[in-house]
Amino acid sequence: MRDCLRIFLLVLILTAAATHAVAADAPDAASDAPDTGDGAAVQSQSSGGSVLSSLLAAKLYAQAALDVQNLSQQYEGELDKAGFYKLLNPQRLSSDPDLSKGKAIVARSRSLARTYRGKSYDLLAQGQSQITALDTDEETRARLSAAWERRRPEAKAQVAEAWKLEDAVIDRMADLVDFLADRKGAWHVRGQTLSFDRSADVDTYRRLCDASNKAMQAEDDFQAEARSKAFKQLLELAR
Repeated sequence: MRDCLRIFLLVLILTAAATHAVAADAPDAASDAPDTGDGAAVQSQSSGGSVLSSLLAAKLYAQAALDVQNLSQQYEGELDKAGFYKLLNPQRLSSDPDLSKGKAIVARSRSLARTYRGKSYDLLAQGQSQITALDTDEETRARLSAAWERRRPEAKAQVAEAWKLEDAVIDRMADLVDFLADRKGAWHVRGQTLSFDRSADVDTYRRLCDASNKAMQAEDDFQAEARSKAFKQLLELAR
């Protein structure tokens, strides 16, 4: 339904965004300094600092990528273990006619989303501490830190939007579970097919499925845009 990097990709993207542009953010030392005849030397020092900052930004990006992947895999694994990805599987439904197990799966999935939402914010907050821990000079560290602080509000807002979309996916699946629970005895599983006694129930079920698919598509679109942004920023880091 979603790939391994899903929600937490935003943390990775915005960690990179916070640091990759430090050269552009920094004042132009050569233009601001008085003309002493050493302009070339000053320019060289400025360029060297920019290169160092870019290299350190790339290091932060790589570390964030690893952290993001690990956290994402944990979340995906726990959702799978909870049964979320098989919630509407016909075989599972046939053994859960009152949907009591299905409702428990939804509750567990919501709890996992809350837990990992908190972990993703914790991961985002580590950006500043990772910069502080870098083995570099104070000036470079200060430039990276300032760039990060300027972009952190945007990062937090986009991570919040990502989780809003994830919550919508779970909510729409919950709507389907609630509908089947309300129509207990009016639907049946025959082989791998879910059938209903009333055509009106078929229409309602299809409508709810459409809403669920739209929620997942909205999340997929968000992630596609995030991947595109991440790729562009990775190229910028490599310059």
